[in-house]
Amino acid sequence: MFRTLLLSLPIALMALPVVAQKNYKRVHNQMLDQAKVLYANEEYEQAARIYKRLLPLDSTFAEVFHEYGVCLANMPGTAEQATP
Repeated sequence: MFRTLLLSLPIALMALPVVAQKNYKRVHNQMLDQAKVLYANEEYEQAARIYKRLLPLDSTFAEVFHEYGVCLANMPGTAEQATP
């Protein structure tokens, strides 16, 4: 049992998502958390406002771009902006 736990620990640690994004400070991580809650609750307009503020901070953070696009696709009159 202990051996199984010991062997599975490194695998579990590698599976953790990378939290630190380029140019993100604590306030930006808090904004991201807030946007994710709004997104999960389908409050797309409010979430989109936050995601839009986060976009310029890290152009490689695909999750923010994706969720911003989903917000736009679900907001009336903005679906055209969601597609490239």
